[in-house]
Amino acid sequence: MFTASCGCNRPAEGSGSLSWATHARTRVVAWGWHSCHRGARVTGDPRQSFVLGGVLDSPTRHARVRQTTWVTESSPPPGRPLDKASESALDLCSTVARSIRDKANKNKVRARVLTMFTTAATAAIPVFIGLSGDDFVTGKVVPSILAALTATVVALGQIERPHERWSLYRRYQRILEADAKRYRYRIEPFDDSDRDRILAARVAQYELDLQAEWEGLIPTSSDVAAVTKEGHSR
Repeated sequence: MFTASCGCNRPAEGSGSLSWATHARTRVVAWGWHSCHRGARVTGDPRQSFVLGGVLDSPTRHARVRQTTWVTESSPPPGRPLDKASESALDLCSTVARSIRDKANKNKVRARVLTMFTTAATAAIPVFIGLSGDDFVTGKVVPSILAALTATVVALGQIERPHERWSLYRRYQRILEADAKRYRYRIEPFDDSDRDRILAARVAQYELDLQAEWEGLIPTSSDVAAVTKEGHSR
C-alpha cells in the first residue's frame, strides 16, 4: 500500500508492486491514483520514496503508473549504490579492467622496445667494427655508443622490469574480464540474488592482490646499487 499527494491536496491511496533496478530508475505499477497526480510524491516503506513519472488517464480517473524515478533521499537496500549516479558492480569491474588493460599495454610496448633495441644494438656492434676499415667513427665511436646504450637499456630493464609488469597486469585484466562474463551469464558464484555484492567484493580483493604483487616489483636501493655495480664492471 502506498500513499500519494500533490498540488491538489487530494490524497490518494493505492496498491502496487515494486522492483529494484540496477541503475537509478525503477518500475512501480500502482492502481487507484487520481489522474491529476503527475509528479506526486509516493511513499510507503521508509526506504522507498518515488516521484510519479506520469499517469495514464482512464474514464474512471484511475491511472497506471510506470517508470517512476528515485528521489535523492531514497536509500537502496544493502549492497546497492547510495547515489543513483553510482556505477553498478559490472560497471565497476569493467572500469577497473580497462584501467589495468591500459597499464598492461604500456608495459607491453616498453618490453618489446627494450627487447628489440637490445637485440639490434648488440648485433650491430660487430657489423660496424667489421665494415669500418680504418674509419675511426664507424669503427670506434659508433660501436662504443651502441655498447653504452645497450648496457643502459639492459640496466633499466632489470630495474623497471616491464616484462613482469606486462604479465602481471595482463593476468589481472583477464581475471576481471572472466568474472564479468560469469556475471553476465549468471555462472557460479554469480548465480544468486546477491551477485552484485559478490562481484564488487571480488573486484576490491583483486585490486588489493594486484597492489601487493606490484609492490614486489618495485626496485629497492640495493637492487639499483647492484645493477649499477654490474654495469660498471662491464
